[in-house]
Amino acid sequence: MEDVCKRTDLEINVCRLTACTGLSLVESCLLVARHGEMGSESQLSVLFGQATTFFSYSWTGTALGDMLDALLDRLGELEAADGARRYVWVDMFAASQTLLAGEFRDDAAHPKGSAGYAARKEDTDRIFDDALDAVGEILLYCSPLTGEWTAPPHPYLLPDRGEPPDGWMRRGPGAGTRAWCVYELVKTLAKKCKLYVVLSPDDVDGFQDLLLWRFDEIATILASIDARDAQISKIDDREYILGEVEKLDGGLGEVTKTVCAALR
Repeated sequence: MEDVCKRTDLEINVCRLTACTGLSLVESCLLVARHGEMGSESQLSVLFGQATTFFSYSWTGTALGDMLDALLDRLGELEAADGARRYVWVDMFAASQTLLAGEFRDDAAHPKGSAGYAARKEDTDRIFDDALDAVGEILLYCSPLTGEWTAPPHPYLLPDRGEPPDGWMRRGPGAGTRAWCVYELVKTLAKKCKLYVVLSPDDVDGFQDLLLWRFDEIATILASIDARDAQISKIDDREYILGEVEKLDGGLGEVTKTVCAALR
């Protein structure tokens, strides 16, 4: 998903698609559709609407096709069960990646601290809060379920955990290892949102084999999930995230317990 956002040698990425608007991909699609009279408001509402569901996942190690297949399969199950149409907030599509990447920001006409500068910066202080306030459920992408992967060279969310080991090979869902995913869980658990696990097609296909022939690995997967080991890419975000964690009864321990229960 990092490549999908801004990898420069791709013919199309999200930042390139939205460079002419400065908006999110969703907002850009709506702008083009309305400007070109491409469909009525009722037709557009089939694709776009008020968020009902938040999708939590790790950019690192998540492939676009796997993510969308997993998301659509889970939505099909949920909508068939209760008949309620869902609109999913995915940060890659619903937040302006162009503004987050720093475009239109600091130039001679709009110096830092000016109103023009602020208008060209995505409001990271509110964007996740506003989305999480709107939804009633969260989908947690828990792939890869098995196997090992190299941890990024990022510090722990908790400063007293020391430094992550060099060449650390992590196991289990990537979302459970990212500080912002932990934050998303903290916020949605605090407001009693429903939590649903989402798995990639490969993990779904391999689950029967896991149950029948490698059952011991399930305990290893669950044991690898510990929100206290979450990593953070920007130290500047640590104070804000930990402040929200402190508001949740049980803190990071409650996050770990709830994710493990949902996987079980």
